[in-house]
Parts: sequence; C-alpha cells; structure tokens
Amino acid sequence: MMLSRRRSAKRTGGGSQQQRSFLMIQIYLGFVCVIWLSVVIFTGFDSSVQQLRTFGSKKLLRNNKMDDSKSHEHDSSSHNSISPTLSKPKKETIILSRDSSIKVTSDVRGNLGPASVIIQDPPGKDWIKDRWQAAGDMHGTSIPGQHWVMLDFFGTTNNASNNNRRHLTKVVIDWEAAYSNDYRVEISSEGKSDSDDWCILYDGTNQSHQSRMRTVEEYGISPGVKTKTPLHVVHTIDLEETSNCPSAFRFLRVFIKSSPTGWGVSFW
Repeated sequence: MMLSRRRSAKRTGGGSQQQRSFLMIQIYLGFVCVIWLSVVIFTGFDSSVQQLRTFGSKKLLRNNKMDDSKSHEHDSSSHNSISPTLSKPKKETIILSRDSSIKVTSDVRGNLGPASVIIQDPPGKDWIKDRWQAAGDMHGTSIPGQHWVMLDFFGTTNNASNNNRRHLTKVVIDWEAAYSNDYRVEISSEGKSDSDDWCILYDGTNQSHQSRMRTVEEYGISPGVKTKTPLHVVHTIDLEETSNCPSAFRFLRVFIKSSPTGWGVSFW
C-alpha cells in the first residue's frame, strides 16, 4: 500500500510537471502572439501614417498646382488687362490744349480775340476778349465761307519723341451761342489746308458719330442777345479706340462748314 501511494504520488508529481510545462508553452506562445500582433499593428499604423502623409502631400501638391494655376490665370488676366489693344496702363490725363507753347491759327482773324485765346489756362470769362469769332463786325455778322481753327503741337512741353505720338481720348469744344453742328475734328502730320493728309476723328454730319460720340451741355446766359441764349454750348467728343487715324500727328483742326445761327461761329 505504501508503494502504491508512492507510485501514485510520483504520477501526481509528473502530472504537475507536465501541466507546468504546458502552461509555460502557453505563456511563451501568448507572448509571441502579443509581440506579433504589436508588430502587425505598428506596421499597419506606420503604413496608414505613410498613406496619410502621401495623401496629404498629394493633396498639398494638388492645391499648390491649383493655386499656381489660379495665380497664372490671374497673371494672364493682369497681362491681358494691360495689353495695348484693350486696355492700357493708367497714365496721367493731360489737357493738351492748355499748353501755352501751342501755336493756334485760324483762317480769319475775326472781330474779337485772336484764336490763341482758346488755349488760355484757366479759360477766360470776358465775353468780348476771351473768345474767337469768325465775324466781320461787333454785331457778329458771319464772314461768308467755311472756317477753321488749327492747333500746332510741335515743340510743346507735352510733345512726345516718337513722331509726336499721343493718345487722344476726347475733344471738348466750348462754343459760344454761335455754335455749329456741321464741322469736323481732324488730325494731320503736315497741316496743309488743301492736303489729303487730314484724317477725320469726328464728323458732325455723320449721324452715327453724333449719337455715339458726342454729348452736349449748355449753361450760362449770353449778355449780347435779347432772347435767352446759352453762353456756353459745350460739345464733348469721346474718340473711339477703333479710329483709323494714326496716333502720330502734329496738327489738330476744327473745320467748320456752316453756322446754323447766322452769326459767325465762336469758340471760348
């Protein structure tokens, strides 16, 4: 019986050792599994981070490309916006006719001030001395025929070097009550009265020119007329960008064909 017990005890002790060995194996395998899972999880996390980084880089690159594209479009728009055919860089607007070095001539002397009074700066206000009129007496009787007043810009302080190139934007004619609608505004590089060199910027007999290019403003009361008559009849002519006239010119002329009022035409 004692032997039997010992053998039984030995068996029991052997079983316990096997159980401990099996437990150690389980612990080892569990540890290995934990390490493997950690490696897998870390690798997956690192891969996800790399993917996020790659996605972020691609998105940033795409956004940068879009920004560059928009910047390029803006630059192109800005470049177009400063192209010479549509729009030009902003420059100071110069009133050319307010330069005292301009030479002003006319076909007739007239009865009032000389033609040069029209470039006074500031404009004069004297009804007798500060305007030119193509009249033969103080009653304003018109001198028969066509008349003209011409401005010579050669040698002026606003004169450009490249063949007198200027960009005309508008012409303002400050008529007195003795105005005309039947006239032309024209430019020339020669200034000869009978030359074909004159290029027409505005023609008052052209109804399209009148409706699209000219505006009229009247103000004041003429002191020399019994009926209520404007002292100033201002014609503002906006010149078209599509004008066929060259930008190089020396002379500008207002060529008056007739007077509808019966008086000699008159400028301030």
